Amino acid sequence: MYRINQMTLPLDFDRSSLKEYLSERIKLPTEQIPICKLSRLSIDARNKQNVCYKASLVFDTTVPLNLDRLRTVEKYTQRLFPKKYWLKEQKDIIVVGTGPSGLFTALVLAEAGAKVTLIERGYEMEKRKIATNKLMESGELDEVSNIQFGEGGAGTFSDGKLNTGIKSDYIDYVLETFHKYGAPENILYDSRAHIGTDILADVVVNIRHRLENIGVKVLFEHQMIDCEIIDGCINSIYVRHGSEVKNMPCDILVLAIGHSSRDTIRMLVKNNLELKQKAFSMGYRIEHLQREISVRQYGRSAEFLPPADYHLSKKLDNGRTIYTFCMCPGGVVVPAMSEHGTIVTNGMSYHDRAGENSNSAVLINVNPEDFGGDGVLAGVEMQEKWERYAYEKNGLMKATVQRVGDFLAGVPSQKLGKVKPTFKPGYVLGSVEDMLPRFVVDSIKMGLPKLAEQLADFDEPNAILTGIETRSSAPYQVIRNQDMESSIGGVYMIGEGAGFAGGIVSSAVEGIKCAFSLIDRFGK
Repeated sequence: MYRINQMTLPLDFDRSSLKEYLSERIKLPTEQIPICKLSRLSIDARNKQNVCYKASLVFDTTVPLNLDRLRTVEKYTQRLFPKKYWLKEQKDIIVVGTGPSGLFTALVLAEAGAKVTLIERGYEMEKRKIATNKLMESGELDEVSNIQFGEGGAGTFSDGKLNTGIKSDYIDYVLETFHKYGAPENILYDSRAHIGTDILADVVVNIRHRLENIGVKVLFEHQMIDCEIIDGCINSIYVRHGSEVKNMPCDILVLAIGHSSRDTIRMLVKNNLELKQKAFSMGYRIEHLQREISVRQYGRSAEFLPPADYHLSKKLDNGRTIYTFCMCPGGVVVPAMSEHGTIVTNGMSYHDRAGENSNSAVLINVNPEDFGGDGVLAGVEMQEKWERYAYEKNGLMKATVQRVGDFLAGVPSQKLGKVKPTFKPGYVLGSVEDMLPRFVVDSIKMGLPKLAEQLADFDEPNAILTGIETRSSAPYQVIRNQDMESSIGGVYMIGEGAGFAGGIVSSAVEGIKCAFSLIDRFGK
């Protein structure tokens, strides 16, 4: 097998003709190319007058190739996902959380033959959708299940992005698993792959059905509220289900709780789980017209291409970094709070990305020395302070919105321009300037024009800022050993809630690593 990299394809290329494109490139008849498939596909828009695709193809030939003559062709060996088996005595394994980390931990363990119980504090998907729709339509927040809590985790109600900055041999397995359970085929090769919240919700349910079919007990509306530790090791957990509290014995506890389960984190700290402070970020959601972002990125070719995204970052003169995060082409800004009396924003888009606006978080790094305290949860307290203020500012489940031009001029907004806010259940025009620490606000004011040097008119006056975004990552990190075990024996904390991941794929990879660590340690 071979792989060819950086192969140029026209915007209107036909996937059924890949062999013909390859044949012309390597000067070999198509009859001698029995296998040819896309491995990677990205848009090259560096020259707006000649936008094209860059592709990597994996292929085989019936005759050996002279690689000295074909400089962009290399030998290719497919990486196989290791198959492991739980061969020793069974242990009671409880996985807490049904986000990507929890799902993939449970999936790998159960397929190896381990006995797994998967619990989730929120609702199963159908009921969760009802709760989130109520929140967006009428501002009625259900603290049990919302955009943060429930089947699939927080990433289910986002854009379903599958691109990641990590390197791992397990990434292909994650993508193949999502495709196997309902995601479109293009996620296997698209360099900026996404599923969309509409399709991802169905994929998550399909994975859950697979787990149930191979013996995993899946329990929704089961919240871990305490744990029993004997001689420094986990012995059982206490779980609340409705008005009932029950004790569940466990030998191994995997915590894939996400970065918003603050009550759970506080309980674990009380039980001597060791954490350390970790930098995180705060900022706003920014919205532009999607068609204008696409034209700025692709020029005249925008009409032939999917909605464009962007990722911008700039180191500022004050030592801070401004950057965009979780960009949602054709998406909406959504209410991501999980506690009453708070306002938190996030972004979401469906698979077709057909909305009028684009949105992304525009964030500034917040370091431990900014937290105002030495406690391991000082960063959480900082988040909570500003989230409460964002609500108290209006006393409503409505976000504060300000035009970028007014923000940069230091005056509250009294009217909108061409960009209309998408936040539901509604918004209040005003100023977002008092809603974050001064150093964050000043850094964003300094940084927006800098980002406009990377993407033209990013700081256009009619763009919209919606306050506030505080939960891009956890402001703490669990202390764990090389086996991913925490300071409490038998407790493995993983994913975004452990401070070791930042997105769907990296969280899923964390789950796989944890499962293999457990199998190697206890199941061989």
